[in-house]
Amino acid sequence: MIRLLTFMTFTATCMTLLLLSLTEAPIMREFAKPPEWTPEIPMVVYCEAANRAILEAVVADYQQVSNDRVELRFGSSQELLSEIKANKGGDIFLPANESFLTEAFKEHLVNDFRALARKQVVLAVHVDNPLNIETFEDLLQENVRLVQADPESTTIGKVTKERLSDTGNWDRLEQVTRTFVPSESEAGELLLKGDVDAAIVDNTLVHGNSNLKIIPIEELDNLYINVTAGPILTSSKHAEIDQFLQFLMSEGARRHFFQVGFSPPLEEVYWDDHGIAP
Repeated sequence: MIRLLTFMTFTATCMTLLLLSLTEAPIMREFAKPPEWTPEIPMVVYCEAANRAILEAVVADYQQVSNDRVELRFGSSQELLSEIKANKGGDIFLPANESFLTEAFKEHLVNDFRALARKQVVLAVHVDNPLNIETFEDLLQENVRLVQADPESTTIGKVTKERLSDTGNWDRLEQVTRTFVPSESEAGELLLKGDVDAAIVDNTLVHGNSNLKIIPIEELDNLYINVTAGPILTSSKHAEIDQFLQFLMSEGARRHFFQVGFSPPLEEVYWDDHGIAP
């Protein structure tokens, strides 16, 4: 009799648990996220680290007029290009200049790019210029300590080398350059501290700094670096990209570039003259 009661109790317990599982399952499923549900994915913009402050200000303005989330990822242009190649991800590439976007086009990563602003390559000295540096030939004097950004890893170093190589002046300047540094900002810091007498930088590093001044020299005349942006082909956020690029090219966004010394670009959209066709 005891065994029968035990068996009946066990059976009733099992039936109760089974009924509970059948009635609760729909309730749990009702609160579960559906398979197609995904969190809002931000638009990813790969940005040259040197332009960080500008782009953060631009995005802050953009968020005032758009609900689209924007995630800025910073690094050197070459590092970012390698990441885009490897991951085939992201939505917009905004490197230091158009040469990286030309390379991205050749790799079938972008199909056009827009010029936002430009900065000029210049020779900078301390405001009192104790060595009276006024010309390119003055830079070649033995007592002049010149610093440059590395032409193998920086945009300004690369374009400076290309320009001076075309005129036959690069080898002469390379020989007298005291040091090559990994970034343009480091060159500017050495000049400010007085560790060097002259530096080849862009005009935005001198803009608004009363301790430095620009020495115009013919060898660097009209040598500019364009800040450009291009949509990444693998992105599916076409409407969001188009809207953000239009905002980037607006006067409201460009004022952040102009406030730190950038100039308007000569062209808005780069196509055939950079090997890119519509």
